[in-house]
Amino acid sequence: MTSPTSIGDDHRHQDDMTSVQLVVSLLFWGLLLVAGVLYGVVSLAPKLLINAELDARYLTVQSQLVGLEQRVTELRHISLALENDPRILQELARIDLDAASPDEERIHLPAELTLQSRVADFRSSAPEVTRAWYLPILRAFVENQRLRMTSLLSAAALVIIAFLFLHPSQATQVRSGWNSVRRFTSCVTGRYRQG
Repeated sequence: MTSPTSIGDDHRHQDDMTSVQLVVSLLFWGLLLVAGVLYGVVSLAPKLLINAELDARYLTVQSQLVGLEQRVTELRHISLALENDPRILQELARIDLDAASPDEERIHLPAELTLQSRVADFRSSAPEVTRAWYLPILRAFVENQRLRMTSLLSAAALVIIAFLFLHPSQATQVRSGWNSVRRFTSCVTGRYRQG
């Protein structure tokens, strides 16, 4: 029959092993996740950059199209007014010929408030397209070959480290290695505390 202290020690040892297995498993999957993200950034950066540039171009062209459609609608209204209202034609002719009757008093207005006899050249002002915060990072991964190679080598090294040292089935070896590192550091620090 086993003593109660040995049963308690067995439970404590099992709890320690469970927590070590949990930590080792989390480290293993964390390293694999980081390696996957590094590989994904390197492989998807060119496509994501092209997609972001095309989106910006699409928004610019779309705003220009909306501006042109508004201008066409405005010009249709002007065309209908010119066809149906003879007073507008008379006023435009008077402006073009700079004719004024002797009893007329002229008030000078700013140019944007006066009736123009000629249709001005229309230039749509496209709104400023905001750049995404991640575009410089993507551009760096696309253009910098050294960064790409370093990221791929880091991802490969993380996968190798994860499978060699942090595989969940090796939790007992990791625990014994960790205990020996702790004993060594406590021995070294203990020597300096005494002396």
